[in-house]
Amino acid sequence: MNRQTGGDSSFNSNLPNESLGDIRLSTSLREMRLETGRENIRTVFNVFDADEDGKLKFHELKYAIKALSFEVKNREVLELLYKYDPVNQRYIGFADFEREMLIRIDKQDPADEVKRAFKELAQGAESITLDSLRQYVQGIDYPTTESELKELFETFDLDDDGRISFREFLTTFDV
Repeated sequence: MNRQTGGDSSFNSNLPNESLGDIRLSTSLREMRLETGRENIRTVFNVFDADEDGKLKFHELKYAIKALSFEVKNREVLELLYKYDPVNQRYIGFADFEREMLIRIDKQDPADEVKRAFKELAQGAESITLDSLRQYVQGIDYPTTESELKELFETFDLDDDGRISFREFLTTFDV
C-alpha cells in the first residue's frame, strides 16, 4: 500500500498531497454551492408557484429565475418552457426547473458572484461604507443590531479607514 494515497504502490501521481487536498476542497466547495443552490431553488419555486399547482408558468418562471440572481430574457424563458413542455401547456415542473437552475449555478464563477455582491453592497460606489451596509441590510429586512452591523463592518475594514475596498472584501473569500 502506498501511504500517501491509501492505494496500491502502482498509483503514480505527479501532484503533491497539498494539490490533492485542494482538489478535494474545490470539489467540496462546488458540492456545497450546489446543495445551497438546491435549497434556494426549492424555496424560490414555492414562492413563485402562485397557485401552488407545482408548475411555473411564463411570468412565474421568469421572476423565479431572476430571484435566483440570473439574468434571463423572454426568449430564454420560452425556450425552457418548450424544452420541458412538449404538449405546449406552457409550464415547467419542479424537477426540470431544479435541473436547469443547478446547471446555471454550476456554471457560475465564484469570483463573479463576489464582484456582484460587492457592487450590491457598495451601491455603485468604489467601496462599502457603514451607511451603505446599513441600507442594504435594512433593504432586505435582515434583523441586526447596530453593534452587530459595526462588528461585521470592522471585520472587513482591514485598514480601519472607514471603507471596505474590493481588495479587503475579496480577502475574506476563497475564490
